[in-house]
Amino acid sequence: MKKSLPFLAILLVLAVGALFATLPPDAEMAVKAAAALLGIIITIGLFMSSGSELDTNVSKPKEEPSKPAPASSAKGSADAEVITFLARMQEKGRLIDFLMDDISAHDDAAVGAAARVVHQGCRSVLDEHLTVTPVDSSTEGSKVSIPEGYNAGLYRLTGNLSGSAPFNGTLVHKGWKVTSAKLPKVITSGSDDLPALAPAQVEV
Repeated sequence: MKKSLPFLAILLVLAVGALFATLPPDAEMAVKAAAALLGIIITIGLFMSSGSELDTNVSKPKEEPSKPAPASSAKGSADAEVITFLARMQEKGRLIDFLMDDISAHDDAAVGAAARVVHQGCRSVLDEHLTVTPVDSSTEGSKVSIPEGYNAGLYRLTGNLSGSAPFNGTLVHKGWKVTSAKLPKVITSGSDDLPALAPAQVEV
């Protein structure tokens, strides 16, 4: 339809010219007005047609190929393994119960009795999953020498610290380090929810 508009305009001009040659003078003005109106309508149609063609011919920017969405951070990997490890501490030693409880409401004897249960259960879980050894095997309270190039992550020096290594001092705490770890493996269900430290228990 858009391509035929120029031909229709030419035919209209020819038809108007033929009419002008045969019309009486009193009808000539009305025909001119009608021809002018049709000419305006066709001109608008031609303008809209050319505009739409220009729009379709304008080169559109190339769309980037769709990229796969980045994999969501798996809360079930390291986070879930740590929480599952703490859940084992809760299961065997009631650690979370002990830490979340307000022990100020209990006397020392009750706290001591609870601490014994926590110690025994949590120690068994610790030995099962982690190998923990002292950073410094010297006896606490003895004199030690910290050599040059020491690992600052393994030693925390306090007191009047000046100069450069080696440093001589007293071993206040031998420290602890993990030489091997075997955290419990967790098979996630695809949900973003982290595992529970301890499920709520309901007796029915």
